Amino acid sequence: MNQKEILARLTPILEDTFDATNYEFTLDTARDDIEEWDSLAQVRLFLAVEMDFGFKFDLDDMENIDGISDLIDIISAKPSS
Repeated sequence: MNQKEILARLTPILEDTFDATNYEFTLDTARDDIEEWDSLAQVRLFLAVEMDFGFKFDLDDMENIDGISDLIDIISAKPSS
């Protein structure tokens, strides 16, 4: 999957996690751009991504996500499901 395909698959997860149906998520969206992106929302996001994409985040992965592009980079590096 390329970045656009991952973002398209990821967008409904982001909208649900952050209750942001009117927000446009892009590769440039940073964690600080989303007011609702706190530690609890991040855990919900990781769980939803793991369920949808079929992999488990490593601790290093979780510590290094500062925005959508980081999340997509990690997803693209995992075996696809």
